[in-house]
Amino acid sequence: MLKVPGRGPKPATVMIVGEAPGFDEEIQGQPFIGTSGRELKDQLREVGLNMDDCYNTNVCKYLPPDNDMSEWLTEKKTVGKKRGYVEVSGRWAHPLVIEGMHELAEEILDVQPRVIIGFGNTPLFALKGQWG
Repeated sequence: MLKVPGRGPKPATVMIVGEAPGFDEEIQGQPFIGTSGRELKDQLREVGLNMDDCYNTNVCKYLPPDNDMSEWLTEKKTVGKKRGYVEVSGRWAHPLVIEGMHELAEEILDVQPRVIIGFGNTPLFALKGQWG
């Protein structure tokens, strides 16, 4: 299991936050470089943003089992307690997700973005404690 750290300029006006690295990201050690990352890069370019000018990171810095974050972040109390997860804002999180949430808070302080673009429920949860 390899850790995939965030990358990009510090400070940066825009921070992009995903859920967790995928297979390609784990192999290459960088966020947003697989198929989804290439699509994101193209979409950002369409609205005038260069992805390389943004700080790119994930909530969790490790690839979850079977690339499925629901294995490490669940609303099911019995599942979470059985697995020894920690309760955070009504969800049960694997220690690596908790670690990533703390690291994300540090990255935000370090990068000082004016805008944070979060993709999916996991970034919404990490940034605002909300889901959906």
